[in-house]
Amino acid sequence: MKERTSFRSSPKEDERKAVMMHQENTVQALQSELAEIRKRCAELERLYDACKDEEKTLREAEARYRVLLDNSLTGICVQQDAQLVYVNQRFAQLTGYSCEQLIGMPIWDIVAPEHRELVIQRYHDRIAGKRPIRQYEINVVKRSGEKRHWAVWFNVIDHDSRPAILGTVVDTTEMVRTRKALQESEQRFRALFETATDCIFIKDADLKYTHVNPAMASLFGISQNELVGTTDVDLFGKRIGRHLERMDRRVLAGERLEIEHVRPVRGVALTFHDVRIPMEDESGAIVGVYGISRDVTDMKKGAFCLAGTAQTECASPVMRSVLSLARTAARREGFVLLLGESGSGKDYLARYIHDHSSRSDGPFFTMNCAALSHEIAESELFGHEAGAFTGAVGRKRGLLELAEGGTLLLNEIGDLPLSIQGKLLTFLDSRSFTRVGGETLVPVNARLIAATNRDLEAATREGRFREDLYYRINVLSIRVPPLRERKEDIPGLVHKILAQLVTEMHVSPPPGIEAESMQALVSYRWPGNVRELRNVLERALMLWEHGPLRVTVGAADQATRALLEVQFPLDRTLHDVENDVVKRLCAEALERAGGSKQGAARLLGISRNSLYRYMKRLGISAGSGTVS
Repeated sequence: MKERTSFRSSPKEDERKAVMMHQENTVQALQSELAEIRKRCAELERLYDACKDEEKTLREAEARYRVLLDNSLTGICVQQDAQLVYVNQRFAQLTGYSCEQLIGMPIWDIVAPEHRELVIQRYHDRIAGKRPIRQYEINVVKRSGEKRHWAVWFNVIDHDSRPAILGTVVDTTEMVRTRKALQESEQRFRALFETATDCIFIKDADLKYTHVNPAMASLFGISQNELVGTTDVDLFGKRIGRHLERMDRRVLAGERLEIEHVRPVRGVALTFHDVRIPMEDESGAIVGVYGISRDVTDMKKGAFCLAGTAQTECASPVMRSVLSLARTAARREGFVLLLGESGSGKDYLARYIHDHSSRSDGPFFTMNCAALSHEIAESELFGHEAGAFTGAVGRKRGLLELAEGGTLLLNEIGDLPLSIQGKLLTFLDSRSFTRVGGETLVPVNARLIAATNRDLEAATREGRFREDLYYRINVLSIRVPPLRERKEDIPGLVHKILAQLVTEMHVSPPPGIEAESMQALVSYRWPGNVRELRNVLERALMLWEHGPLRVTVGAADQATRALLEVQFPLDRTLHDVENDVVKRLCAEALERAGGSKQGAARLLGISRNSLYRYMKRLGISAGSGTVS
C-alpha cells in the first residue's frame, strides 16, 4: 500500500490569497461604484439637457412677452422705490422720451402740475395696500411740452422680492376731445330740437313716437310725455293715420320721403310739408324714422284764394256749371284735362278738384311745362340720380314723387317736349318710372291733372303732340271760361284780390273802391283774364294815396294790352310763332275798334281786304274780334 502525500499551504500563501481576494472585492466594489457614478452622470446630463431646454423655453417666452410688451398699444411701466425700473416702447412713445432716459426717473416727473400730488398719493396708497385698483384720468406733459390726457391703472406686484407698482396707461386725448365735441354737438342739436318752430319727431320700428320737440307738443296742446308712445292713428284717426303709416313703412324700407299732407289738429285741417328719413343704428340697420313737419297752411291758403272758385262766390251760371262738373271729377280718379285761355284760372280749378277729392289731405304740386327746358323739365318731373348730368351732385326727387298720395298739375302740357311725352305716357300706363340716370323703377300713387291754352288736337295733327298721349289724357275735358264770359263774378273777385293785396303790400287802412271803378272793371273785356285783373288792382294800390280806390282800365291799359309774350319756339316753327302774333294783333285791333273791320285795318295800317284774308286764314271770328 502506497503512502498518501498531503500538501499544506504555507502562511505566506494564505496571506497572498487573502490579499488577492481583498483586491477582487475592492475591484468589484469600485466597478459597482463606477457604474453608479456613470448612472448618476447620465442622469445629470439628462437634467442638464432638460435645464438647457427649459432655459431656452424661458428665454423664448421672455422674448415673446417682451415683443408683446414693446409692441403693445398700452403703455406699461414698473416703478420701485420711487423710480421707474421698466418701461415698454409704447410708454416711451407716449412720453416722448427714450426708454433709457426714463429708467431711474419718477413717474410723476412727467405728470402735469395739477395732477402731480394726486399721482404721488395714489402711488404710496397702493404700496401700502390702502386703495383698490381703479382707473384715474390725469394730464401729463410730454418731453416736447405738449399736454396729453391719460387713463392710468396702478397695481402692486412683486419685483425682485420687493413690492413695486405696475402701471398701465392709455392716451385718451383724442377720445376726450371727441367726447367733448360730441357733447357740444349734442347741446347744439338739443338747443335746435328744443327751440325749433317746426315739429321734429323720432319714431321707432313700430312707428310709435319716442321723441317729440316742444313745438309738436304745443301744436297738439299736450305734453311731450303724453305724445311719447302714441301713433299717428292715435293722433289723426284711422284713415289719415293708416296713410301716414304706409309712408313710414316705405321709410323703414330705406326710402327718403318729402311730402305735403293735410292733417286735422285739434279740429282744424292743417297742411304740413313733411321730410321723413330712415334712422340707422351703428351697424347701419334701420331702426326708426326721423321726421320734420312744417305747417304751410297759410301759404297754401294764400295761393288758392285768388281763384274765386268757391261756389258761394260764383254768381255766374257758367262758372257754377263748371264747378259742378269739377266736383263730379273730384269724386273719381280719372284724368282731367282743363282747357281755357291763359290767366283764366285753370290752375285754381285744378286745386279745387284736389281739395274736393279723397286726396285732399295729400300734397298738391304744379309744374309749368312751358317755362322749362327739356333737360330741366325731365329732372323736375321724374327727378334724377347723382351724376346723371353735369351739376347733378346728389339724388333729386321729382314732382311725381313729391306728389305721392296727392295731385300733380301739369300746366301748359301742350309745351311738354315730345321725348318727355313718351315717358309720361309710360308712367300713366304703369304708374312707375325711372329717374334720370337711374335704373330702378319708382312706383308712385299720384293723380295727374293737365291744363293748356293750346289746341291739342291741332298740335297732334301737326306732330307737335303725341296722338296716343292726347287720347290718354283727354278722358274728361273741362273748359274754364274766360273772365269776360262770367262778368257776374268780377265784383267778388275784386274784393277777394284786394283783401290779399292789402295784406301783402302792408296798406293800412284798406281802401274801398269807387262805384265807377267797379263798373269799369265789370265792363272791361279782360283779355288777360284774372291775371290781368290782379295786375290792374295791384297797380292801383301802388298809386293810391287816400280816399276811395280809383281803378282805370281801357285807354290807360290799351298801351300795354297789345304787348305779347313770345317764347323761343319749343317744338314750333318760326311760321307758327309769326301766325300767332298776327292773329293776336288782329283780334286786339278788332276789339279796340268795337268790331269795325275798317277801324281795325286802320289801326293796323293795312287794307280792309288784307284784314279779311288774315281773319279767314287765322280763324278770327267776324264781328267780335275773338280768336276761334
